[in-house]
Amino acid sequence: MSRLRDINVVKVNGNYGITFNGPNIMMPSGAPFAVKSKKLAELCAGEWSAQGVAVEPDTMPIVRLANVALDRTSISRADMLALIAKHAENDLVCQRAATPELLVRRQSEVWDPLLRWAKSRLKFDPKVGSGQAAPKNDATPITDAAGKLDDYRLAALAQAAALAESATVGFALVLGHLSGRGAFEAALLNRLYELGGGAADAEDRRKFEHLAREFEAVQVFVEAL
Repeated sequence: MSRLRDINVVKVNGNYGITFNGPNIMMPSGAPFAVKSKKLAELCAGEWSAQGVAVEPDTMPIVRLANVALDRTSISRADMLALIAKHAENDLVCQRAATPELLVRRQSEVWDPLLRWAKSRLKFDPKVGSGQAAPKNDATPITDAAGKLDDYRLAALAQAAALAESATVGFALVLGHLSGRGAFEAALLNRLYELGGGAADAEDRRKFEHLAREFEAVQVFVEAL
């Protein structure tokens, strides 16, 4: 049973905060929680309302993203841009298999359109390769585009790029080119292929379900801004 029954979204200096039994909910830094979008505040309030006696952060992906955007992004932009650059230099969608033919074809079908989109939208034109032949990409177009994002979208991009090990997939999700499910399937393509038609074991299913929720949370978060 939730212990957070009397929870409300309220205006806070032009933004939207959350109260619980009167006081404002606070961020990890100790500052009052306040986001720019009422819809986002309502989503966060819903996650808080769903908590039981013990708060479980893993069940609050929207709140976690909001806290990062509010608490950390403004003071950690350089670190976030460096992380995103790493996932552009060695982007998953550029790391191609040489064999088997079915995997090679599947990677091409799913990842090539993403690279064409990245070239058109972000001016990011990486090269693909296999194994040690996979080149290190120039991340400048990615970091230039990421640097223009507000703190909310940059936090979402850093999360998505890290989840996918791909700045291309991360940007496609944050800019609405991919859904959360589409980003999950692009990022987990190799692993899903390895499983083939075989049933995933319980641990694999748990990991896949968690990752799917995390990607979908990024989509929901960005759409609420």
